[in-house]
Amino acid sequence: MNTIQQILERQPGEIVAGIKGVLKTLYPQKTGESQGDNGERFKWGMQNGSITQNGQEIKVTFSNREEIPVESRGREISIESHAGKHGFQGIKVVEDTYNGKTTKGIKVTGSAKLYIEGTGAAMREAHEEGKRESAPPAQASLPLPNINKARKRLMQFANLYELAWAAASYLATDSKQWDGGQTKDVATTLFIQAVRENLADTMPFNKPLDEGKPDFPEDQSWKSEMPHRGEPPNDPKPEPEHDAF
Repeated sequence: MNTIQQILERQPGEIVAGIKGVLKTLYPQKTGESQGDNGERFKWGMQNGSITQNGQEIKVTFSNREEIPVESRGREISIESHAGKHGFQGIKVVEDTYNGKTTKGIKVTGSAKLYIEGTGAAMREAHEEGKRESAPPAQASLPLPNINKARKRLMQFANLYELAWAAASYLATDSKQWDGGQTKDVATTLFIQAVRENLADTMPFNKPLDEGKPDFPEDQSWKSEMPHRGEPPNDPKPEPEHDAF
């Protein structure tokens, strides 16, 4: 078991082996429905409270578990992480920022063992055993949606680079001194600037661009005013200075 002080000294995301104290506060569970990265909808449940131990208090969030009766306030509570094939899981350190103030707490998921004074048995959720159909599976156990998300994002960047290359090639049509390497340099510069301005978000993610060519204005007189690559601009020469009489 860990003390509250030990938990507060840890970084967000670190696993906590267990904690024992008094369930000081407990609020009714909030439930809802959301959509995952794979497009499938799932139900969720969150119940907030706090645990005290040796004069210290820490916030606790029970995530996707059976609702704990609010009458359990004031009773002793013991929570233990579950030891699985990938190590301990079920309790981890989290941070919450509210009104500019950041506080640490713990998040308790369905894989943790939970004992409350007077219940006589462990209140444990096990999603893998199908004890609660409404609880969403952990996103970490579903790599496919994450892969699909990465594929979609990469396609957006690929389409953005295709557009940057088309723009660079378009600018190079009247610049006879440009070679393939210089066109690539210009395309890369345009691509980097576009990424900085978050233009990848505007690109399609399900397929490549149909033509890969941007829409440019019909009036192209501005191109005649551009100096060729490697040529100095046609700036007027300064007038010679004369001594004042």
